[in-house]
Amino acid sequence: MLSTALTHKKQDPQEPQSPFGLSLSKPWCQHPRAFRQAQGERLQHRAFLRERRARSWAWNAFKTLLPIFACVAPWAVRAADDTDRVHAAVDAAIVPLMSAQDIPGMAVAVTVDGRSYVYSYGVASKETKVPVTAGTLFEVGSVSKTFTATLAAYAEATGKLSLDDHPSRYLPWLRGRPIDEATLLHLGTYTAGGLPLQFPDAVVGEAATQAYFRDWTPIARPGSRREYSNPSLGLFGLAAASALNDRFAHAMETTVFRAFGMADSYIHVPDRKMADYAWGYRGAKPVRVNPWTILHRLAPEPR
Repeated sequence: MLSTALTHKKQDPQEPQSPFGLSLSKPWCQHPRAFRQAQGERLQHRAFLRERRARSWAWNAFKTLLPIFACVAPWAVRAADDTDRVHAAVDAAIVPLMSAQDIPGMAVAVTVDGRSYVYSYGVASKETKVPVTAGTLFEVGSVSKTFTATLAAYAEATGKLSLDDHPSRYLPWLRGRPIDEATLLHLGTYTAGGLPLQFPDAVVGEAATQAYFRDWTPIARPGSRREYSNPSLGLFGLAAASALNDRFAHAMETTVFRAFGMADSYIHVPDRKMADYAWGYRGAKPVRVNPWTILHRLAPEPR
C-alpha cells in the first residue's frame, strides 16, 4: 500500500521520487515545510502542463495550416513573377515602337488570365512635358463605333428603335431620298450601298452635310456590298440619338458612359480637362483627332 507521506527528496536518495522531487515515506503532517513546498511545486507542475498543452495545440494548428501556407506562398511568388513578366513583355513591345514611330506617350492595358495590368509611357504633350498617367485622356478613334452601336442597341432594347427601320423615321430630312432605301442595320454594317470612307473635303457644316446625304446616289443595292464608312456609322449614331429624343453627344455621355462608369470619357472634351489631353502630332505640329467627323458637322462642339 502506498503511504501518503511527503518529505524532501534529499532526506533519502534511495526512496522513490514523485514528479515533484519528493519522496513518499512519512506522513505529510510531520513535515509542514515540505508540504508547503510540495504545494508550490505541484502548482508549478500544473502550470507546466497547461503550457505544454497550449504548445501542443499551437503545433497541431501549425501542422494543419502548413499545407495551406505551402500553397499560398508559391501563388504569391507566382503572382509577382507574372507581374514582372507581363511588364517586361509590354516594355519590350512598346518602348521600341514609341522610338521608331516618334510617339510621345502611350497608355497600355493588358489582360492576362483575368488579371488587368495598366502601364503608362512618355508624355501627353511635347510642349508641357506632362507625363501620361491613369487620368490622361486619349482619342480612341474608331473604337468609338463600338459605343455608337451600344447606344443603338440600348435604343432598340428600350423599344425606341428597330434596326429594320429606315433612317427617315428618325431623321425626317431624309424621307424619299435614295439613302432612305437602306435600313438602320445597313447603315450600322456598312452595307447601305457604297457610302465612302470619309466625307468630301468640301462638305462642311450642318446644311452641307444634310445636303450630301440627301443627294447621295448609291452604287449598289442595300445589303449587297460592304464598304467601311465613317459617314455610314455617323448617320447610324444620329438616328439612334434622335430615336432617344436627344443629341448624340449628350445621349452618349449620359446613357452609355454613365452606365459603364466612364465618368472621365467625353465626346466633347471640356476646357477643364484639356490639361489631361494627350495630343497627337503631325510632324512637330500638335493635332486633335475628332473620331466622329459627321457628328461635329451636324452637331458642332459647344463653345
